[in-house]
Amino acid sequence: MPFRDITTRLSNVDSPALPLELREAVSRYPVVLYTAANCLPCDTGRQLLRGRGIPYAERTAITAEDTEALQRLSGGREVPVLTIGAQVLRGLQAESWNAYLDAAGYPRESKLPAGYRQPAPTPL
Repeated sequence: MPFRDITTRLSNVDSPALPLELREAVSRYPVVLYTAANCLPCDTGRQLLRGRGIPYAERTAITAEDTEALQRLSGGREVPVLTIGAQVLRGLQAESWNAYLDAAGYPRESKLPAGYRQPAPTPL
């Protein structure tokens, strides 16, 4: 999914408008979490992003074609994979994820408006 499509999807969800600080970060460096079913590190990655109030799109590897797409994207088949703009981070490394989110201008604490709903995961 091209970055522009992800940004549009994140900003067009049926939720209150994002504050300027988040809109700017999302437009420059959209965040996408690539996951699989029954993946404890994926659950932990979701919790990290939600705890920080990071708007993100989630793409789930379900089929063999999804796994091949993940391989092309990240150079591997393990999940979770986090992309922040063009940066690809393989595996759950909380310190690394937080450092890249900080560098991209995402706030350390949630600035999401009350009533914000994360978009539903979609297949890869």
